[in-house]
Formats: sequence, C-alpha cells, structure tokens
Amino acid sequence: MRRTLLSLVGLSLLLACSSQTIFVDGPGAPADTNDAAVDPTQSDPDSGTKPKPGQDSSITPDPMDSSTVPDTSLPNDGFDQFQHRNLDDINKYRAGKGVAALKLDTKLCTFAQAGSQQLTQDHTPHQHFINASNNNTLWSSGFTSSAGENQGDPNGWTVLNNNATTNELMQIDAIQLAMYNEGPGVGEAHGHYMNMMNAKFTRVGVGLIEVSGHLYLTNDFSD
Repeated sequence: MRRTLLSLVGLSLLLACSSQTIFVDGPGAPADTNDAAVDPTQSDPDSGTKPKPGQDSSITPDPMDSSTVPDTSLPNDGFDQFQHRNLDDINKYRAGKGVAALKLDTKLCTFAQAGSQQLTQDHTPHQHFINASNNNTLWSSGFTSSAGENQGDPNGWTVLNNNATTNELMQIDAIQLAMYNEGPGVGEAHGHYMNMMNAKFTRVGVGLIEVSGHLYLTNDFSD
C-alpha cells in the first residue's frame, strides 16, 4: 500500500515556542527537505514572548455566549462533548470552504489521547507520533494511507474560564480558530490549516487532557 506524506504540525507560528513543521516519510512517500532528519525538538528562533491567540483577558469570550454552552443533544456514540466540540469546530471551517465533514474515529482518538498524555509529560511536540513512526506501530494505530497531526501548546493552552466545562470548550474553540486563521499556503506557517482542511482526510482522532486547567490537545487525521 502506498502511504503518503505524514504532516506533523506544532503550534509554533501561533505560540512562538519550541515547535516546527516536521515531515516523516511513510513507505513510498515523496521525499521532502524538512523530513525526519530534522531535529523535532529544535526550537523556533523566536523568543516565545508573543501572546497566545485568545488569551488577552480583554477579549475573553462571554462564558454565557451560546458558543460555550455545553451541548446536551450529543449522539450516544462513545465520544464526549469536548471531542464533539473539537470535531464540530473543524467541520464548521471545512463546510465554509466546501470540504466534506470529518468523522470521529475510535482508534485515532485512542492514539491522539496517548499523544496528549505524552505531551503533558515531555512537552515535546509530536514525539508520540514520531515514536510510533519509528517503531512501525503508526500504521496499526488507526491510520491508513495518510496521516497528519496537529497539536496545541506543548505546555498546555492557558486557562480561559474558572468553570471547568466552559474553560475546556473555550480552549478548544480558541485553538481551532487560531489554526484556521493561519490560512492556506505552503510551509509551517500554514500547516495546521492545511491539515484541518485537507479534503483527503475523512477521519479525525481527538485527544484532550486538562492539567490544572491547561488544555493539551492532539488531533490526528487520516483517510
């Protein structure tokens, strides 16, 4: 089976912190100059002092806004309201560009959750994904002929609200909006957008972990 380029994107442009676009070649994938030979822990030369999108307290969304109210009409499919919120955010942006909706995938969600768990421990973007690629377990983890990953802040997205439920919903919205706002293009500056809007991807795994109110988010994409 021909497996295409794997795109891993950290939140480097958004957060100006230690993350970068990494390309890992699956079997038969085209070569890229930014492939696995690039050190995945290499820091962005930026100082990391830029504010994170959505974190300015003067523009914190109203917690009573309908966009942050928990959805009580979710399908009984085994996924929680936060995973559905993540999915709905992505599909809203895809629909706006005429791109077919993604579906949540149980196996990819398990993989993404493990990715977020590792991120809470080592704070190294995409290390779980890279390890799976290196030890040949990636393609048995829910991915088929292509794979891509978006992750949020490797130190956890900042607290946005004192209410735990509202906080996580707001954080998911803020992260996905920041990724979407990168817009289309080539290279790291547009990587999150290109993953979330990629028409080849049909499924997504969502892994979310809160640590002291800070959200660690991983989204894994495949066809």
